[in-house]
Amino acid sequence: MNTTEQERRRQPRVRLTVPVLCGKASGYARGRDLPCAGWSKDLNAEGVYAMLREGNAFTSGEIVAVNVEIPWESRRGFPFSRIAGTARVVRIDPLSKTAQEPMWGLALAFCPDVTRLGAMARA
Repeated sequence: MNTTEQERRRQPRVRLTVPVLCGKASGYARGRDLPCAGWSKDLNAEGVYAMLREGNAFTSGEIVAVNVEIPWESRRGFPFSRIAGTARVVRIDPLSKTAQEPMWGLALAFCPDVTRLGAMARA
């Protein structure tokens, strides 16, 4: 984001690297697996910035299926254990310069249908 662009997030993001799965929303609705696996750079209850090798398979504005799992050891800084549902692709950033190791950054805004499971305290 450039310095002249106004911050539009209502909540600050937490820098947290956790697994992210993405796929075409139509395939997910039919019970197919989410084929694109990657990692988060940061997230909050409203969205996630995901780094994926297959990020160029999506287009800006597209609705995608998303699943973010927060491992137990990472839940201290984030109030949810899992976020699943659909998200809108806000932005796609090319992150790598080589065709051999492509990497894309996807800014995803969670849709209203997303489910956020709360983290439980460990006994």
